[in-house]
Amino acid sequence: MIARLKPFERVGPPATDLSDIRTESDVEQKIIYPFLVHPSFMGIPAGWVRTKEYMEPTDIDKSAGKRYGYIPDYSVWRNGFPLLIIEAKPRDDPIEKALREAQLYASRINNRYPPNINPIAYVLACNGAQFALAAWDSETEVLFAKAEDMRPGTDILAAYKNVLNKDELENRAAALSVAFESRRFHRAANILTGSQINES
Repeated sequence: MIARLKPFERVGPPATDLSDIRTESDVEQKIIYPFLVHPSFMGIPAGWVRTKEYMEPTDIDKSAGKRYGYIPDYSVWRNGFPLLIIEAKPRDDPIEKALREAQLYASRINNRYPPNINPIAYVLACNGAQFALAAWDSETEVLFAKAEDMRPGTDILAAYKNVLNKDELENRAAALSVAFESRRFHRAANILTGSQINES
């Protein structure tokens, strides 16, 4: 069952008084979700954003070689493709921990798709004090930002929005749809050619 989320028209901007951010749930609801959907921030349509209830658990190595059933806090979907994984942590957890978990989950999901098709391109992490944005498979190229610096008109917010805006996600979903249609066509052609050869 898809959890119902508030449409962005009724969602205010992310919290600026970080003294009110104490738990992981606070980070999810008061910072991350508004950051994703508010038009002054990422402006991603609320209907594209899914909560934990949307995805089935996946066993991943969360730490020290142990495996747990794990579901990311949020994910962004378009045209049936998962495009972005978002992980929240409380303020006393290091941002690197949230980022690592998001990347592990993204890796497991991307591995379910055919070679060279990785629908999840980026992961986003937040612990209430910091944000981190990275490619799903990169540990070195990470864009860190203080939550308090994420304000409309700032260069750092523009850098995040350059990657996570609605148009970029829409274009990626469209490209993935084309790639899948092309693979189906070539697979069908190969099967047909093979059967013709076998019958001759």
